[in-house]
Amino acid sequence: MSIASASNVRAAATTEDELPPVTRLLAEEMLALDANEGTLRKAELNFLDYFSCALATRDLPWTRQALSVVGRWPVANGSQVIGTDLLVSPPDAAFLNGLMAAFTSRTDIHPSVSGHPCVSIFPVALALLGQKRVSGRDFLNAIVAGYEVMGRLGRLLVNDKFRSNFRSTSILGCVSASFTASRILGLDLDRAVNAVALASNWASGLQEWGHSGATEQFYQGANAARAATAAALLAEQGVDGSSTILEGKSGLVAAFGDRFRAAELLTRPAGERREIELTDIKRVAACTFVQAGVYATERLIEQHRFDPTLIEKVEVETYAAALNCPGVDNAGPIDGILAARMSMQHSVASVLVRQSVSDDNFFEYDNPAVGLVTRKVIVADRGDFTSVFPKRQAASVKVALSDGKTFSSTIDDVPSFEEIGVVERFRSVAKRVLSERQVSKLEVLVRNCATLDDVRPILDEVRTETSGIVSSSTSIASAAATASRAAISPVAPSE
Repeated sequence: MSIASASNVRAAATTEDELPPVTRLLAEEMLALDANEGTLRKAELNFLDYFSCALATRDLPWTRQALSVVGRWPVANGSQVIGTDLLVSPPDAAFLNGLMAAFTSRTDIHPSVSGHPCVSIFPVALALLGQKRVSGRDFLNAIVAGYEVMGRLGRLLVNDKFRSNFRSTSILGCVSASFTASRILGLDLDRAVNAVALASNWASGLQEWGHSGATEQFYQGANAARAATAAALLAEQGVDGSSTILEGKSGLVAAFGDRFRAAELLTRPAGERREIELTDIKRVAACTFVQAGVYATERLIEQHRFDPTLIEKVEVETYAAALNCPGVDNAGPIDGILAARMSMQHSVASVLVRQSVSDDNFFEYDNPAVGLVTRKVIVADRGDFTSVFPKRQAASVKVALSDGKTFSSTIDDVPSFEEIGVVERFRSVAKRVLSERQVSKLEVLVRNCATLDDVRPILDEVRTETSGIVSSSTSIASAAATASRAAISPVAPSE
């Protein structure tokens, strides 16, 4: 269906019967999707980066806390938890494998969705591999389908009002991952529709964490993965759901916007790239909306070296959607890792003080020098930057020093993280958890996933003995206090 015909549907429709069966037609399209070679290559690269994220946080105290909960009930023939020897139920594996990736705050990002597809989609696909043999091409097509739905839903539903209240990573991720799960399980059309309906009912995630600084954000995408996995497994057994869950009077699109636009979910302009090809792999381990500011500041540092103790004022201009996101416009006090990773003021100040960008910028949130500069950062939206979002993410930074000197830098868009950087980061992170042989074999299998007859051997390369699990009675605070920062920093400063 073309965009024009979708608009005609909206203009003409006055009753539910006059809308096309969007849920069923979209499921039918995704079950039959066969991506081209270029799209599959991009899916393989995102897959490798997903493992980079999940492996990076295995030894974080927050990860160990989650492992200590789920690990109490291992399942002999269960699904693999990445970086451990633990087998658990598929929904629990999807939850843990999504949670570990989310903890990095650098999972891939789809600008139109303002969310992170891989946190839910890859964990769901991996959790269900134990159910049947799946070829590499089928596996990647299931991944591409999930990304495709998430991108289309994002274009339709995500706006400033949505972003201010709801988390697209979890809400849209849950719905989209159910399409991936349906393909992995080989569900027929009726059962796939039921899976989508169940997942749509369980999709949730609010943005209050952006105001409070609490950490539930990390768990939202992981919960979406767990819900989508359970939805598909129940649908496989015959549990039914509303066949009009997307386009219905009280369906998903109606809940968040104009239900008569639901037919736009069936449109894909000729020549348009698949949604997964539009995702960016993040170099900076912080909120999507502070990336432009960080890169502009990094460029300023590269061009002008100066003593950060001389900073009197910092002005940051970027697009409105960034500053409207809860937690981004936050001059402090910064009292936790999540607040540090969300705050534009802290992120820019950290780069200025440290004179570099690494994961440590967003882990050492209590650096007094950074806190002092954070309070000197003023943020504002700029009309020309706002007008080009989400196609481009722009920002400018201006620094005034006490000696009267001023420096400024502008970027028109967040630069892509080159493939070689993604691969090198994966190797650096993976070798901390896996053997050298496993790292090498995992890279070869993932980069050649489309040619595999069976994807399951990939899971053998992410299995390793777990070096102890924090007791469930241990609090996050005490666990963090006993872990050295060097040990739990996901990526070394040189990366």
